[in-house]
Amino acid sequence: MKKLLYHKPSGLLKPWPAGDAEHVEKLESIYEEVEVIQNEPPEFDPATQYLEPTEAINLETRTVQRGWTVVENPPPPSPAPTLRSFSLACGRVLWSRIEAAVEAIPDEDAKWEAKQYLLKSPHVERNHPLVTSLAAALELSSEEVDTVFAAAKLIDETP
Repeated sequence: MKKLLYHKPSGLLKPWPAGDAEHVEKLESIYEEVEVIQNEPPEFDPATQYLEPTEAINLETRTVQRGWTVVENPPPPSPAPTLRSFSLACGRVLWSRIEAAVEAIPDEDAKWEAKQYLLKSPHVERNHPLVTSLAAALELSSEEVDTVFAAAKLIDETP
């Protein structure tokens, strides 16, 4: 059976220092010998679940019980809104302000990249650096940007 050392002051487990030896001679009093009990992983559906390791230290029995918890996979992230729905959610006034802010970008390469993103991307990502910098340039709060993206997603979901 595998053994570890429990470091009492920190509560951390340390590797067994004695190789295959049954007992560590002259063990400092800040350590406690513990045996590892490793449970077999339970059955789970890898398409919808994953295993998360667990560990419980019991100093009375001088054991560390290692096991597994079956956890449901998180739902996939919702897709970013399409460029069409994003522009519709912005409305004519905000979209005009966005276009003006892009035109005001002094670096020609950066301006070209911004135009390509806003004209040709299939989706607009909320955390894209361009979205972040345009929001700052237009003095839009995070809540205002979230509102535009929420409206764009609603437009995408509408048949």
